[in-house]
Amino acid sequence: MVLVKRVDVLMIIIFKELLKLISGLFNLQSNEFVTTLKIKFVMKKILLITLFMIKVVLPNNLFAQQDSTHIGFILANLYSERSHKDMAFFKEKANDLGGKVTFIDCFDRQEEQLKAVQTLIDLNVDCIVYVPISSEDSVVVNNAKEANIPVIAYDRLVYGSKLDLYVTFDSEQVGEEMASQVLNKLPSGNILFVGGPVTDFNSSRVRKGVFTVLKSQKDNYTIKNIHVNDWNELNAFMTVQQYLGESKFKPDAIICSSDVLAIGVLYLLEEKGWLGKVLITGQDGDLKICQQIMKDNVLMTVYKSNKLLAYSAAKAAITLGTGEELNGTLKGNYFMNVPTIKKATTVLTKDNMEQMMSLLHLYSKEELHVTDL
Repeated sequence: MVLVKRVDVLMIIIFKELLKLISGLFNLQSNEFVTTLKIKFVMKKILLITLFMIKVVLPNNLFAQQDSTHIGFILANLYSERSHKDMAFFKEKANDLGGKVTFIDCFDRQEEQLKAVQTLIDLNVDCIVYVPISSEDSVVVNNAKEANIPVIAYDRLVYGSKLDLYVTFDSEQVGEEMASQVLNKLPSGNILFVGGPVTDFNSSRVRKGVFTVLKSQKDNYTIKNIHVNDWNELNAFMTVQQYLGESKFKPDAIICSSDVLAIGVLYLLEEKGWLGKVLITGQDGDLKICQQIMKDNVLMTVYKSNKLLAYSAAKAAITLGTGEELNGTLKGNYFMNVPTIKKATTVLTKDNMEQMMSLLHLYSKEELHVTDL
């Protein structure tokens, strides 16, 4: 059975990835705090990958009905809380609509995404949903299209490809919200922007939004701009630590492009004794960041509803996978010549947190109020 074979392949990839992580952990020399953070990061990866196998890969691959509309979902990684929510909501809606889903985690490796699309082509899936690692990697889309399989870009756009649909949030507006919230709290001072990977389309849109706002007030601030190579806490910790050490720059605010980067920065601030003394922003609405907002260690985050995005993508994937056309209301909604669905975002601060949690049914009061970072 081809699907079961794919599970074996995934297990081999996971084993190799974990060996690489553990090897790197013991080969890198660092202080006790950083080593502890590395251990936490590796253990988190192991836990998330294990949950992925138990909750998603095995049930979908072993028990899905063969006559269902078959959707292939190529993930960039499963390092964040957000990725797991996206996956769970997508699977829920696709199953409700009579479809089945094969998820493939690519560990932030472009070569794995190329292998993944070929695997899905071989499985004869009806539609592919794709979270690209690089916005310039159109090969995955083009290969799928050559096999007459429709492709939906999930939250990140790919240049130079014939996508059937792009489902996303307005990342430029997210960046504007982050910068505006910081300027409202900080009349002048030093601001450090920590962007995501330069190859990530959304990262560039967030950066554009942030600097659209900051440049209008540049006379009152000293603004520095750096980026990480991967979306993970450890990369954020190490990158910002190195930059601050070499530049001697002391920020009054750090605008982080995502919650996962903000978490890494928070660990660094804790080590330096700056926790609660530097304004921090993020985006995604992860529980840990919402908890830190309530403790005044983080200024704000921009919540992007996993459920809204995943449900929209799943509905569209089932529609395209059955050979039907997308709803006529999409006509005229384009971004860079690609049919686009954009979902709304919500700014979360300490002032509106409990009210918004009640409206969004996201986290309970008990979950929000914790003592540890």
